[in-house]
Amino acid sequence: MTRRWLDRNRDALAVIAADRAVPPARRLRTWLHAVLAVKQAKIRADPELFAAYGILAAAHSSVATDHVADLLGQLTAIIADGAADGSLRSDDAEATAHVVFNATAKFHHLAHAAEWQNPGIGAELDEVCSLLLEGLHAPTSP
Repeated sequence: MTRRWLDRNRDALAVIAADRAVPPARRLRTWLHAVLAVKQAKIRADPELFAAYGILAAAHSSVATDHVADLLGQLTAIIADGAADGSLRSDDAEATAHVVFNATAKFHHLAHAAEWQNPGIGAELDEVCSLLLEGLHAPTSP
């Protein structure tokens, strides 16, 4: 049941990650904001099921591990697209995805769930996205 609950939004996030009509930097920002929005909606809609997921995640269940792996895969695809088109700097899209995921933990990790309802959380995420994208931005050739 928890797997189905987690998978409900996976496809919407995957669509964002795979939309090559959108430049990778914008896609990365949109995807990170969508992850936060999904987490906020889940905690509001069913706090008890969200708490159950927290227990599974704390126990390092395969459901939680698979969920994180799926998110990292989507993030890796976005970064790989940016590296391929020269808009993002990354020699290893998977490693870069892990860094971005860890840098944005406040906006998706269960330990920070209480903060997700703060009025300025979206603006905070946008500031973090700007900083990350500045660091990932590939300089243009003269």
